[in-house]
Amino acid sequence: MTTTIRITDPVDLVKVVPYQLGYHPERSLVLIGLRRKQIGLVQRLDLPTLPRDCEAAADLMAGHLRKDGCTGAVLVLYEDTEGEGAVAAAALVARLQVGRFDLVEHVVVRDGHVYFGALAGRADRPVSGVLLPPDDQVPAVADYVAHGRRPAPSRGSLDERLAPEDDALSERVRLAAARLGVLRPVLGSRPKAMADWGAFLDVGDDAWFAGTLPSAAATARMCHSLRDLHLRDLVTAWLCPGTLELSAFDEDLRALAVEHLPAGRAWPEAYAAAGHSPAAGGVADDAPAARPRGGAGSRRRRAASSKPRRVVTAVAGPRTDEDDRLVERLCWLARHTPEVHASAVLSVLASVTWHLGDGTLTRVALDRALALDPGYRLALLIERMVELAIRPGRALSSTG
Repeated sequence: MTTTIRITDPVDLVKVVPYQLGYHPERSLVLIGLRRKQIGLVQRLDLPTLPRDCEAAADLMAGHLRKDGCTGAVLVLYEDTEGEGAVAAAALVARLQVGRFDLVEHVVVRDGHVYFGALAGRADRPVSGVLLPPDDQVPAVADYVAHGRRPAPSRGSLDERLAPEDDALSERVRLAAARLGVLRPVLGSRPKAMADWGAFLDVGDDAWFAGTLPSAAATARMCHSLRDLHLRDLVTAWLCPGTLELSAFDEDLRALAVEHLPAGRAWPEAYAAAGHSPAAGGVADDAPAARPRGGAGSRRRRAASSKPRRVVTAVAGPRTDEDDRLVERLCWLARHTPEVHASAVLSVLASVTWHLGDGTLTRVALDRALALDPGYRLALLIERMVELAIRPGRALSSTG
């Protein structure tokens, strides 16, 4: 189960960037890491202007590429005015050269056009730039559009996905959580809470999105149960395969996980031993979003150059519809969680989105979690992992 993108036109690659990030970047440095034929870490920074900030940004981004095992990169510079990112781009290109990274492409996006940076050593590109085509004319984003996935207009607009809902259900959840009490022991309620989590995380089909929502009592129990740190970590481990083995948890909790959590995402040996037959599940690799099937750019744009261009090919285990449904459900839960429990729910969400490589939504979740509880340890741990570009599972063992 792999998806291959073959892009022979850098314009097509630029059109994919907002789908990778989840929003349309502005005044940004975007560096797409490449590991042989696989897209690796995709990084975005606000465009620095002071020389010392440009050097620091270059060191940071190149260092993250190295940790992720990348050997090549594509640089996409987003400007509002011509030349405002030249110093930052020059610093980053120089740092990539020192690090012996292969700079496959360097392009500048401005006023709806793509301009080809001379720093990549290409003299055959049109000086006037190329007009960015509509999404539906770019085969490389066809799968995104077909699945109804659209980038948000800006990073700020992503906050709405996690903004608290002020509706009748949220009020009922708040009252139900208050009845449970902040200090009430949670160990005795593990079986009921795990049953609630099992039903909530069952994404075998999309019927849940048609209006069959969890009750206020079940929602409150799930939020309250995350005060049990062992249960919280078990749910997180199930959502993020490869982070923790089932053997890390006590026997009673393991039994509840096998009994209630849907088979097929994590710990197949345990489910098989219990007589379950897990369905095949996919785990997204290191790019921040799903990788659509794509094709070459249009003949019109290829005609802009008489020389053949590099083919950027990505082979990856795709982010699945199941992954998207799980993220959407956790976002829903975060919007309906009482403030006293929100940091825990947001930290679980951040663990999942970082595991899937969605750094943008991870940051949004962490910002809100730490604004509510600056000392919440799981949020602080994930924040540190994001800063160091340490991905859960694979990265913990390979890059330390």
